[in-house]
Amino acid sequence: MGSYHANIVYGCHVFLQLKLALIIAFSLPLAIALSVRLRMLILKYSRAARKINSELTAAYNEHVNGVEVNKTTTQEARVSNEFKGLSNQMRRNTFRASFYSAMYAPLVIFIGSVGTAIVLYWAGYMGAQKPAQISIGTLSAFFSYITFISWAVLDIARFYAQAQGSLSAGERIFSLIDEQPDIVNRTNASDFGQITGDIIFENVRFQYNPEKVILPKFNLHIPAGQSLALVGQTGAGKTTIANLVGRFYEPSEGRILIDGQDYMDKTLESLRRQMGIVLQTPHLFPGTIRTNICYGKINASDTEILQALEMAGASQFATRLDEEVGEDGGNLSQGEAQLLSFARALLVNPRILIMDEATSSIDTLTEAKIQQGINALIHNRTAIIIAHRLSTIKNCDRILVLSHGEIIEDGNHQTLMDLQGHYYQLYTKHLAHGAISSQSFMTSNIDENKF
Repeated sequence: MGSYHANIVYGCHVFLQLKLALIIAFSLPLAIALSVRLRMLILKYSRAARKINSELTAAYNEHVNGVEVNKTTTQEARVSNEFKGLSNQMRRNTFRASFYSAMYAPLVIFIGSVGTAIVLYWAGYMGAQKPAQISIGTLSAFFSYITFISWAVLDIARFYAQAQGSLSAGERIFSLIDEQPDIVNRTNASDFGQITGDIIFENVRFQYNPEKVILPKFNLHIPAGQSLALVGQTGAGKTTIANLVGRFYEPSEGRILIDGQDYMDKTLESLRRQMGIVLQTPHLFPGTIRTNICYGKINASDTEILQALEMAGASQFATRLDEEVGEDGGNLSQGEAQLLSFARALLVNPRILIMDEATSSIDTLTEAKIQQGINALIHNRTAIIIAHRLSTIKNCDRILVLSHGEIIEDGNHQTLMDLQGHYYQLYTKHLAHGAISSQSFMTSNIDENKF
């Protein structure tokens, strides 16, 4: 609206006195140059302030959550100084952005005032001529219109200055909104029907970057309904294989077939609707136990919920469905949260199940309690299990030992133990470690009972 008024009023200036109107017009290039320069400065410091604000928030969350580590390692002073440094950077950049934003309108007004002074001088010169080249009435009307145009320009200047700060804030949000996913459906991709879970890796090559190949030429057939465990050192490619099955990444070369169909010719949604994933650290959303169990099947009946809980070995939650889990599941133990994640996966009845280190963050006794849930999860469905704790995979139909993206041993538990190769060494080490852990646990219980 301000620019509309300014154009109308300037048209009146041209109509009243062309020469004086041209003098006003000559001040526009200076005002535009000033606007461009101030815009760059406001954006520069607003962007810097927003960036540092993100770092400041991240540092706050990181050090509050890690307060015990900071205290036990006596790093409070260093952390405090780092936080103060970020705060000072935030203050300086915010001050500069506010300073240039505040200076924008006064400088525009100053340029307008200089133009008005020149107009006044020139109008006086024209009026002093004989005969006078401008009348008092025309001069009065001209300066009245200057007042109107000044208000309009001032409104534009204020809006423009505020817009620059808002633009810098919006840029980070818009960049996130505009971010395009790397994995998308192909043109003319069709939906999977009901799948059985037969999976084939056909000459699959995968790399996160050109310098590091994770799977050089990987071939694997997982028949429908087979439970498959992946074992190996860190970096062997276990999680990569699971991520490829879920199509969170796609092969660099080769194909992955689900029920004999290249899954890149199918839609992501129709595949993932028939998959279940249980992670090392289960994520629970704010709300009740019921809402978390039903997250993948919102319209599930109470009968279905109770059945899933029973199968997962989590019947203790049957009378607690409306209990709040707290932020990040804080009202529940790690084992309870994991049992709920099992029930959540069972409720959607997935044809393909992926378990990634699902028991590595819990103690041995809790692991024994949730073994029933693990057995229920892998029963009668294709299951891919990644585990360092080998006691959880003894009953799997098949175990693969991986090294540098290649299969070096393949068989069931007994076959690989008889082979006395890599799996045998890993398992015996695991047994020895488990025996030590159990002895330590029993000793601690005895010591506690003494007191």
